[in-house]
Amino acid sequence: MKRVFVPLAVLWLLLSCSRDDATVPMPLDNPEIPLHIPEGFPPVNKWAAANKPTQYGVQLGKKLFHEKKFSGNNTISCASCHNQSTAFADNRAQAIGVHGRVGLRNTPPIQNLAFMQFYNWDGNILQLE
Repeated sequence: MKRVFVPLAVLWLLLSCSRDDATVPMPLDNPEIPLHIPEGFPPVNKWAAANKPTQYGVQLGKKLFHEKKFSGNNTISCASCHNQSTAFADNRAQAIGVHGRVGLRNTPPIQNLAFMQFYNWDGNILQLE
């Protein structure tokens, strides 16, 4: 009985599926947030120009920026060192990381990254992604 039932079930499943029944997902309403660049600023780099900010992208970015689970011991987030009130730096001579370890350099400010062409202290990173 099982030998007959399995092929019939598969045939019924295949025949019941049609392209007419497929639903096309509606586009997500995720409006782009316009950038207001002051006069005299340099042009936005190609990476930032290709990745326009959107409502949900900004919300996700804020959540990820404050997420402590990305650290080695779940105790610090990006926002722990990149404080908005201090131009997204921490005003220390040397950064303090996981387990209180002192870094070799200070925490760099991360504002206006959309205008930079190179990243990292020595410029060896060409895009943030």
